[in-house]
Amino acid sequence: MLRISPYSHGGVDQIIEDMQGWAWEFVHHKAIGFEDLHPSKTEQQAIMRALYDRFDTRCTECNEAPRPSLITQLGIHDQGFFHGEIEEVEERNWHMDDATFEKTTAIIGLHLIEFAHPPGPVGNTVFCDMERLFQQAPEETQRYAQQTRMWHTEPEGASDGVEERDYAISGAVHDGVRIHPATKQMSFYVPNFWFEPEEGSTPEFVEYIEYIKEQVYDPSNQERWIWNEGDFLIWDNRNLMHTMSGGWAAGERVFNRSSIGHEKPIGVSQDLLLFQ
Repeated sequence: MLRISPYSHGGVDQIIEDMQGWAWEFVHHKAIGFEDLHPSKTEQQAIMRALYDRFDTRCTECNEAPRPSLITQLGIHDQGFFHGEIEEVEERNWHMDDATFEKTTAIIGLHLIEFAHPPGPVGNTVFCDMERLFQQAPEETQRYAQQTRMWHTEPEGASDGVEERDYAISGAVHDGVRIHPATKQMSFYVPNFWFEPEEGSTPEFVEYIEYIKEQVYDPSNQERWIWNEGDFLIWDNRNLMHTMSGGWAAGERVFNRSSIGHEKPIGVSQDLLLFQ
């Protein structure tokens, strides 16, 4: 993750003008935060579009033509669920956005417009690099992820691999790994901690998900953005899991959220000639 001061980024127009360089930094660091930027919704959307347009990753299977989605404001209603104890909220909310759909959001941007707390432990956004975890994992763990198709469900849609379900599962099925369309690197593809294999849970899956949890919960595998009002943080939803720390009440942490890229995740079961 890369943190950019106002002196270094020069404002919205300069960021867009320098986007070729920022796009390279984005691919390398996977998340870039522009401090004290205060973009309007239109400016926020323009930055996201300029970034996404730098990547020639369009193909029939993996990606529609670049198009910005509507900006959604996260406010009192949307974020009220997440207030609570700092560490408890942080541990239970690890996820990738939109991973329960056939096509998922590529890049997320958040602009903090209201925050009732000083910078510190409250309300952080925390990331775990799933590409790095895959590279560090034992070969048998990598192989299991590559060979297993997974049901991606919302938390209420599946078990954690231990408790049995007594209802039909819903969501989307994806490979256990995801290949980044720009870098061709593999990541563990983990939507949250309530997914399960397409063929049902097994002892091997329980061992796998416990390994993933252990790695994600390890502070040495985490990067933390400590917020100030006006910050604009952009991250790659294709290879980062994220969560947020608690300690705030509904209405005390309000964002404008933007996203871009409606992509079909690329797994090992797909023809990599699509990239060429």
